[in-house]
Amino acid sequence: MARHPATLHEGKNLVLGGTAAEPRGLGAIRARAECIRCHEAKVGDVLGAFTYDLEPMLGPKIDVATDEGTIKTASNVSQR
Repeated sequence: MARHPATLHEGKNLVLGGTAAEPRGLGAIRARAECIRCHEAKVGDVLGAFTYDLEPMLGPKIDVATDEGTIKTASNVSQR
């Protein structure tokens, strides 16, 4: 997932990665107007990021929309 931080700095808010067996997500924590009072940043700058693991849930097939397009999934996807 080495490309993800650069992708977040390029404007993406969520980047999906990992493998089909172990999907992962990386999300941006962006500066808002109230954040710039304490942080030397502009609104929208990346202040940090969070990662999470995804796992399939039993249920109907769904499509997941991301900034990169739509991902076809075999079942629902949720956070652990």
